[in-house]
Amino acid sequence: MALALCLTLLPTPAWAAEADAPEGGAPAADEPPAVQSEPAPQAAVQAAEVPAENAVAQVGNVNYANITDAFAAVKKNGGTLTLLADCKTPNTKEKFDISGNYTLDLNGCTLTGRLYLSQTSTSLTVKDSGTGGRIQATAGWSPLWVDGGDVTIESGTLATEKDTVQALVFGQEVACGTLTITGGSFKTGYVYIGYDGGKTVISDGDFHELRVNGDYSKRVTLSGGTFDTVMRRKNGSTIAPTDLLADGYTFVNRDTSVEVSTSQEADLTNVKVVSKETVNALVSLTVDGTKTHYYGTFEEALTAAQKTQGGTLTLLNNVTTTPTDINSGTFTLDLNGHTLTSEYNATLVVSGGSLTIQDSKGNGVISSTSSDSKAVWCGGGNVTILGGSFPSALYWESGTVSLQGGAFRSLDSKAGSWLSAIPERKALVRDDDHSVVDASANTIHTPTGFYVLADHKEHNWLEGKCACGREHTDHTWKDGECTVCHLPCSHGEIGGDGVCMTCGTQFTVRDDDGNYYKHLADALAIESVDDVTLVADDTLSEDVMLIKDIFFYPNGHTVSGEGAIVVPRGKRLVLGEKDETEKAGNAGAIRVEDGGTLMVDEGFTGTVQTLTVSETADVKLSGGTYRTITGSRQKAGTLLYNDNNHALAFQKQDGSFARYDQRISSETPLENVTVDFCRHEQLTEACGETCEYCGGALRCRIGAAGYRDMSNAIRDVPDGGTITLLRDYSAVNNISANVDRAYTIDLNGHSVQRNSGGISLAVYAGTPKIVDSKGGGVIAGLEIDSSLDLTLADLLPEGWDFQKSDGSWLSTTDLEGKTASDVTVAQLPIQSMKYPTEMSMTYGGTGTLIVKVAKGNGAGAVSFQWYKVEDGKETAVGSATTKNQFDLAAQNLSAGQHTFRFSATCDGYKKMSGDIAVTVQRANISASLITPPTAQENLTYTGQEQALITAGSVTDYGTMQYSLTENGTYSQDIPTGTDAGAYTVWYRVIGDANHNDTAPASVAVRIGQKPLTITGVTAASKPYDGTTDADISSVSFDNMTLTRGTDYTVTARFDDAGVGSGKNITATVTLMGQAAKNYVLEQSNFMTTGSIIKAAAPDFTRETGLVIVNGHEKTYTVTLPTLPTLETPKEYGALTYEIGGVKLDGGYYTGGAKVENGKLILPIQKNDVETTDSVGTVTVVIKSANYEDITLTVNVNATNKLVPTVTAPTANALTYNGAEQALVTAGKTTGGTMLYRLGDSEWSEQLPTAKNAGKYTVWYKVQGDAEYADVAEQSLTVTAAKKAVTVTALDKSAHTGSTAPDLSSPEADKNYKVEGLLGADTLSGTVTLTYEQTPDMNKPGKTAINITGTLSNDNYKITYVHGTLTVSDRPSSGGGGSSSDRDTSSSGTVKTDTVTNPDGSVTKTETKKDGTKVETTTGKDGSTVKTTTNPNGSSVTETKAADGSTGTVKTDKNGNTEAETKVSAKAVEDAKKNGEAVKAPMEVKATRDSSTAPTVKVELPKGTGETKVEIPVTNVKPGTVAVLVHADGTEEIVKNSLPTEDGIQLPVNGGATVKIVDNSKDFIDIRDHWAEDAIDFVSARGLVNGMSATIYAPNASTTRAQLWTILARQNDADLNGGATWFENAQNWAKEKGISDGANPNGTINRAQMVTMLWRAMGQPAAASGASFADVPADSYYAQAVAWAIENGITAGVGGGRFDPNSTCTRAQIATFLARSMK
Repeated sequence: MALALCLTLLPTPAWAAEADAPEGGAPAADEPPAVQSEPAPQAAVQAAEVPAENAVAQVGNVNYANITDAFAAVKKNGGTLTLLADCKTPNTKEKFDISGNYTLDLNGCTLTGRLYLSQTSTSLTVKDSGTGGRIQATAGWSPLWVDGGDVTIESGTLATEKDTVQALVFGQEVACGTLTITGGSFKTGYVYIGYDGGKTVISDGDFHELRVNGDYSKRVTLSGGTFDTVMRRKNGSTIAPTDLLADGYTFVNRDTSVEVSTSQEADLTNVKVVSKETVNALVSLTVDGTKTHYYGTFEEALTAAQKTQGGTLTLLNNVTTTPTDINSGTFTLDLNGHTLTSEYNATLVVSGGSLTIQDSKGNGVISSTSSDSKAVWCGGGNVTILGGSFPSALYWESGTVSLQGGAFRSLDSKAGSWLSAIPERKALVRDDDHSVVDASANTIHTPTGFYVLADHKEHNWLEGKCACGREHTDHTWKDGECTVCHLPCSHGEIGGDGVCMTCGTQFTVRDDDGNYYKHLADALAIESVDDVTLVADDTLSEDVMLIKDIFFYPNGHTVSGEGAIVVPRGKRLVLGEKDETEKAGNAGAIRVEDGGTLMVDEGFTGTVQTLTVSETADVKLSGGTYRTITGSRQKAGTLLYNDNNHALAFQKQDGSFARYDQRISSETPLENVTVDFCRHEQLTEACGETCEYCGGALRCRIGAAGYRDMSNAIRDVPDGGTITLLRDYSAVNNISANVDRAYTIDLNGHSVQRNSGGISLAVYAGTPKIVDSKGGGVIAGLEIDSSLDLTLADLLPEGWDFQKSDGSWLSTTDLEGKTASDVTVAQLPIQSMKYPTEMSMTYGGTGTLIVKVAKGNGAGAVSFQWYKVEDGKETAVGSATTKNQFDLAAQNLSAGQHTFRFSATCDGYKKMSGDIAVTVQRANISASLITPPTAQENLTYTGQEQALITAGSVTDYGTMQYSLTENGTYSQDIPTGTDAGAYTVWYRVIGDANHNDTAPASVAVRIGQKPLTITGVTAASKPYDGTTDADISSVSFDNMTLTRGTDYTVTARFDDAGVGSGKNITATVTLMGQAAKNYVLEQSNFMTTGSIIKAAAPDFTRETGLVIVNGHEKTYTVTLPTLPTLETPKEYGALTYEIGGVKLDGGYYTGGAKVENGKLILPIQKNDVETTDSVGTVTVVIKSANYEDITLTVNVNATNKLVPTVTAPTANALTYNGAEQALVTAGKTTGGTMLYRLGDSEWSEQLPTAKNAGKYTVWYKVQGDAEYADVAEQSLTVTAAKKAVTVTALDKSAHTGSTAPDLSSPEADKNYKVEGLLGADTLSGTVTLTYEQTPDMNKPGKTAINITGTLSNDNYKITYVHGTLTVSDRPSSGGGGSSSDRDTSSSGTVKTDTVTNPDGSVTKTETKKDGTKVETTTGKDGSTVKTTTNPNGSSVTETKAADGSTGTVKTDKNGNTEAETKVSAKAVEDAKKNGEAVKAPMEVKATRDSSTAPTVKVELPKGTGETKVEIPVTNVKPGTVAVLVHADGTEEIVKNSLPTEDGIQLPVNGGATVKIVDNSKDFIDIRDHWAEDAIDFVSARGLVNGMSATIYAPNASTTRAQLWTILARQNDADLNGGATWFENAQNWAKEKGISDGANPNGTINRAQMVTMLWRAMGQPAAASGASFADVPADSYYAQAVAWAIENGITAGVGGGRFDPNSTCTRAQIATFLARSMK
């Protein structure tokens, strides 16, 4: 809708459109919102802070990576810009504007470039807080040029490359303020003070040359400084020296201090400016850096200095003094290049106070001419020497002396070594050969030359001492030796980690005597060592043979490497851990040879990486972990230290154990095992009496675990576990079953003998079971402890019994005992009997009991006897039988419970069953015996009870009963019902003792509703409310009274909502409650009639006013008050306007008043009176169909003249184009005629025009008429800017070995080109071309071609652009990535170069004889770019893209560009598929002037429809626009042409011709503003205009009328005409539903702005709601805010707030609008 436009155009006048302000000026700015928190895509973003190491400058606490961002920040915010590194301006050959109010601190760094201060209010201070800071210019440029403002230079250097170039220019422009120089160096180049403006004050500084120009005195005031040359010039003569001097100052010779004549006209040379007081003075004393006193004798000055704290005593000439004693004060003696001497043995004697000696100028001397000469005698106080030469001795007796500078011949100290007086990193050296002197001595003397202080950052140590005298104490250790002084470390203290606390040497081994060794091999090689402990990891690179028995403790450390510890015959190695504090370690590799011994302690928890054993080596392993055991051993178990107390085995990583009999060899090593106590676990089934892992004897096992003692097995056996005997048990102690568990003892064919107490197996706890899986095992004596509630039977599993030696079984009585002798354990003949303990059958049906008997091996036949049990008494049923089945049906059992038993007998063994419960179930009654009940038919509601069914019946076995609910109470009574509706009657048969009740069944019955008829409906009248709703007062029914609201409801509607009587009404009655249940309406709708009467008129302002003019006949048109908008669905209906009455004073009105189109037409007669104010009223009556009459009143007032409302003309933004241009856009007046004049010319209705660039004053006024008064003249200033012209030095090329092209006589279009001139315009003056430096023609490279000139034309602003000379290798044949051919044929081609580029493309360059250059680049994808550059500077670039699109760019010699592009169908298809714009294969540069802007013709394939096209632009900005060029030559801005990163994007349908114009406005109040880009974007497209040509007022508020106008412009609404400037926009906003049009002068807030913009966009839905705390979900603006967030139009003001009620500024308006369009 609003923004989805193809070519939405703005008429040409929008280039200089009227301001957005309404009549009377711009609205006052409201309190601005917190716009800083409104992050905007177009907002100016402050340069990101960077780390200090990457920064070149700092402003405040923010670091900047480039100088441009740093200057932009300090110019905006003020403060101090501090350089952090050497840096350059972006182009050191172009001026770099640094205008602003701030301080530039060079901080010891160099800033290279041409710094410039423009003609604006500025205040700049330059200083250097470091050392050597400078502003450096290149080539022939000046480092600082000042055209305006104030400048203060405190320190630092302004440097040029040549002495003939200005180091500083000031005073050329009248805008210059004051130049203050209080220090700094200007020793290259000269300081130039111009004729035209500003004042210069110099109080110090070192100048090569000062050039002063001017016709009046005291523009330059000197009170200090030194100067090689001072030049003074004014028109026709020179400036007198006295005119430059401050009062009380004079020029003196810089060397002799002799006053220079101030009457000479010649240039002053080698001078300095001093106070006249100092001319004849020997010494000056400056206190607190302010007041300076001068003295004729040194003694007077010294006396005064001792009374100061911080004073400076400066020699102004050479001084000879008497011996002077300094005993107080704190001051500095500055020799200032002079000599202080005396004839006595000490020139200065210091016994107190604090004296600093310096020499600010150099060559200063303190000496004594006596034979025992001492320059300074330090006998107390503090003496600091910063400079000066001391040919006589410096004698130090006491006090403090600090040597920080100076030159000395003799140093004599009684206070100690001179080293204490010399700073660190400094040393005394001879001034002739710079040899270092030992300053640790008390007396240092040389007969010739001097000792001076020099940097001494690196000491040359020899035996711990340097030649400077300092001894080395801060050792740096490596490999036990100081890397600086090479002293070996004594290793006096070694830490627990084996590291020397002094040098850091790592030791790995400690012996029992506390000796440390770097390596284990070193310790093992010493005869006296028999105990070694690792203190760190170590490496054995080769085998180490033990020379004696060794105890080895790895102590948590590791021995690695290829070597091993070798234990030879007769030697023993013991591995262990000394105590619990030691940690497990890795002993590395160990090899035990035949006859060697290895013992590993049980407490050793460490690791042996590789253990190699021989077959006869003595190895006893009691602990440790072994990564590999190899060598030769038949059984691995023989390496273990096993005896009666040890059962050890090798445990693997997975928890299993290695077999005892595993063979060890190099092919079958034992890997990753740990020596641990054998658990006799994981035994195989084949394992017998001996453990497979440790070789120990076993007595029994539990599963895979073996036990050497039965008691341990009983201890460990789990519940349900089995202990299996592996051998006969004949232990001294009996088997004691003493654990409280249930387990099994399997004799496994083995016998248990009696002990001395006669017991073989005793049970003291638990419930063990005894079995014998193999049979034959005899228990000699079995006993159960008397305290246990157990019998022998409890020790037997089911189906087992004890059997005596005679083969008989223990009886039940026997099994109730606790002892048995000489018994075996065996299974019974009848092992088990399976039979049902419960059984069910149906009365009269069948049933059989079946028994299954499990017999022991070899058992005989089984016989059964059945019994019926009643009251606990058994009665045999039938006789014994071998059948295992029993027929219950033969017993004729009644329904109920019955109990049976049986006995089974086999081989004399009888077993009785338990009780078997038999349940006989009741039988069901057959359906054939039942007759169901039937439903009563045709029942209708009567208000009485009615029988619902006819009764049913049953033939036998029960009775039939009924109920109205399935699970309710049943009876033999017939059910009844009263209310209409559906009923369900349930019935069932209740059975006798042997039969079941039947399941409930049902019969459906219905009592029908009684019909009911409506006999009448009565309706009430109502006032008009816009609806068809009708109000019913009563309803009647036939022979029935029903209650409304209880029994029924009624709704009714008129046929229409209009006013009228006897209107048809349709009433709808709906029954409810009990009535709806028992009755049914024969018809629910009933027709009746009623009336709608007119509603009272709405309340609104019904008065308006009219001002008429006395003595003037006119028919006035008055816009009557607008009727208020009614709430939906109300409407007025047909409206008619009638004149109610005209009551005016006599003479004004005779008749003819009428109303047309809502406006009063009122003829007023000429009435020659001077009555003012009210003269009467006119009333108008509005009649409508639905509302009572409305009377409007027009209050008529008279006046003698009307004052017209004037909209001032606005200045057009003009640039010289060679033609006459209107200077302003026409103003408007509501009456009279607006006239214009230019300067003093005649008044005219024509707009004034001008052709040339410059400033113009346009006057305007309103000439009144009979009705309107005159309006006094006013003026505005219009500036027609100079057109930009570029003069460019043409690039040159040459080969090595040739001569550089001659630049001495440059010619246009040959050596340089001029671009931008219009028509026949020309430039006067000359052009100079020079090389920046002499080209080196012997090697490839580039040299800048500098261009300067005196070209001028008042209508043009000239910019010079430098060129480049490129020297390339002379081409040769063959090889490489390029080739070159020369052609001397008639074709005209001089040479051809071919180069293969890094991206694989190939560039071919042809140079014609006439200078034409053709460069063709062919890409790997087949694309081509061909550029033809002609000698006159014109060029043609032809491009063909890989997708078939083509582009041509033609540029004439004046720089005017025309381009054409044809986009291929493939390019369009690919772009649309990817949702992108088609990129034209060409590039242009936008200009500010539409007349010279590049023209681009875009052609699309037929039938492609609307397509987004991107035109690449080299200098695209937010204010860059596309301007549509019509066939008739008229131009219109494409409002929705959008800037991209690379160009301008716009929608094109078929084709278009556009210009690319930089239409950015020059609003001075948005520079560096956060919304600058957004404002440039909308103002360039004419959507939001400025308050004037230079003022936008970004922080001002916006009225509702202004926003209507902006949105209407955006949507191309017609805004011409209207009674007010905003009327058409107001009507448009109302029509489109964007606003109600009320309160045009009201201020827009943020909520209203977003809402109106959202409505203009078509009210698109957002995916989610607004997330701001101050935006309620039910607010009118909630959806709009959610849409704005989702589309990046706003992010709120910070803190989770949107701030809906704050004023929306013009900057925010621009930002919202720009974001919505993008």
